[in-house]
Amino acid sequence: MKTTNSIQALILTGLFCLTLLPFAFSQNKLDSLETQLDQSFGKDKLVLLNELIPLHLAEQNTKEALRYARLATSLAETIISADNQLIQAGDHYLKPLSFLQLGQVNQQLGKYADSKVAYEKALTEAQLNKTPDIAKSALQGLRDVTALEQVDEKQKKGFLGRAIRDIGVAIDKTSDDLGIVATLKLAKMHENNQNYEKAAKKYEQVINQLRDQGDWEQVEELREHLAEILALQGNIPGAVIALSELKQEKQKENDDRGAAVIQNRIDEVKLRPAKPPIAPPVPVLPQDIEIANAEKQALRMRGIAERAENNQDFQASLNYYKQYLTIEQTLAEQERLQELTLLEKAHQIERQEQEITLLRQNDEISQLNLTKSQVELERQLVLKRSLVGGLALSGMLAFSLFFLYRNKQRDHQKLGVAYQDLESTQIQLKSAEKRIKSLLNQQLSGAVANELLTGTGVSAVQRKFVCIMFLDIRNFTPYVEKLSPEEIIEYQNKVLGFMIDTVHKRKGIVNQILGDGFMATFGAPVSAGNDCEQAYLAAEEIIRTVKEKSESGEIPPTRIGIGLHAGQVVAGNVGTRDRKQYSITGNPVIIAARLEQLNKEFGSTMVISKEVCDHLPKEVKAPMAFSPVPVKGRSEPVEIATV
Repeated sequence: MKTTNSIQALILTGLFCLTLLPFAFSQNKLDSLETQLDQSFGKDKLVLLNELIPLHLAEQNTKEALRYARLATSLAETIISADNQLIQAGDHYLKPLSFLQLGQVNQQLGKYADSKVAYEKALTEAQLNKTPDIAKSALQGLRDVTALEQVDEKQKKGFLGRAIRDIGVAIDKTSDDLGIVATLKLAKMHENNQNYEKAAKKYEQVINQLRDQGDWEQVEELREHLAEILALQGNIPGAVIALSELKQEKQKENDDRGAAVIQNRIDEVKLRPAKPPIAPPVPVLPQDIEIANAEKQALRMRGIAERAENNQDFQASLNYYKQYLTIEQTLAEQERLQELTLLEKAHQIERQEQEITLLRQNDEISQLNLTKSQVELERQLVLKRSLVGGLALSGMLAFSLFFLYRNKQRDHQKLGVAYQDLESTQIQLKSAEKRIKSLLNQQLSGAVANELLTGTGVSAVQRKFVCIMFLDIRNFTPYVEKLSPEEIIEYQNKVLGFMIDTVHKRKGIVNQILGDGFMATFGAPVSAGNDCEQAYLAAEEIIRTVKEKSESGEIPPTRIGIGLHAGQVVAGNVGTRDRKQYSITGNPVIIAARLEQLNKEFGSTMVISKEVCDHLPKEVKAPMAFSPVPVKGRSEPVEIATV
């Protein structure tokens, strides 16, 4: 009962996936089943394959569904048999189910002939395994395929006529390498015998098998060769169509060179005569006469089946149709046996050629052995003559090596002492370098200190566009009059410490600490690319932090003034050879200092020039009202805004 329910569930799943694709399983379900498939074997793998087929159909992935269906039928043929004791009788339904789903996939792809073969196989296996649900579905599938073919043929022929037309094609669905090699050998044999029609059919078989395996490179080569076979057969239009399809694929892949090569082949084929070459006469064998008689008998049965169908005598039509199928299957088997005979003859010829080659190689080896013996005798004579001289030379060489070894040993000892001295000196240099870096970082900003240590950029005087910040602590002098020197230093460290850290964080350097303030530069010696933005954000952060620390009591109540201005300056080391300082010089420095002093006049916290604001991105700068203000030391007024 459980087996019957499982069969019905799987059949219903396959049928519903064909009509209700939008309601199929999710991609997560597919990924989970495919992960399990890689780790499964035998019956478990066959069950997973039958679950994956309808899911891929639901995702409109018919290529994967066809691949899994073929794997399922191949695996079912291998493991499901009466002799396999590992498979229980209740699991034999998987074999007809696999063929049923293969028929559904081929039906979805429009391959009605292949779909019929699969449905018929499913019907036969279902009757043998007594699974009526699958048999019913297979029979319904045959009816559906018949109806679809009637639509395609515009109802000109009946079911039997269209079914018989597709029967008789020898289909070898074996995808292993041995089958491909065998079919390819038959194709080449027919080609060598100038039987281009059979050669073309075999090449098409190999191409289909290679497509199933995904070997697209060899498929492309064989398709081009198939076009050559069609041309040799005299089918020039067919060859041109085949090459044109290859050219279109090359163009889709943007392979202009490959497309040009195919076009040259097309032009060459068009120049060939359309008349087919005269094939050599083929002797008529007795088995050929029997095959011809059997084909006539098959055609007679086909005609009787069609007439019975037209007379609505479906039972008789089905009986004659089965006789026709039996004859066609026998003919296909005989053709397969003939091909196997041809293959065996080819193998015999290959073996004979290999034996002849082996005999020739043995003869050559014998001659080489004689020559080798003579050479060996001569070599032994030469070896005896040179042995004495070699021994004398070896003694001299041993003495020389001993002498060199003693000298190298002494040199090695000296090198060991020198290496220890060098390692000690290197440790001292690293320690001194660390102390120098520490001292430079205490006295200079990190960027200037690094430039001084590396010796790049700072030594040369450069013209740069920078943003200058002047910061002043308001009422500093009255406040510190009552403090001791230690308290003054502590206050400066508390207030100026986080301000200087903010400048460094924003890629700026502090050029001078003025007691009650400092001067900072953004853009020299190294530019961040958005120096005005960094300076503006640093000023905002300093103002905000001073307010928070003052309100929280972390520092005494403190007010500051900041001036920001940007422009071209001269930057570099200034001083004597023994004492130099990295300096920023230029009119923008003076203007920035003047702008900072304007905070007292306007009662503001920050004064910013329009030159700085013009270099700020829209998302950073706040709405500001600029007005021209005369500045001491400059003939023209400066446009500023206050914050």
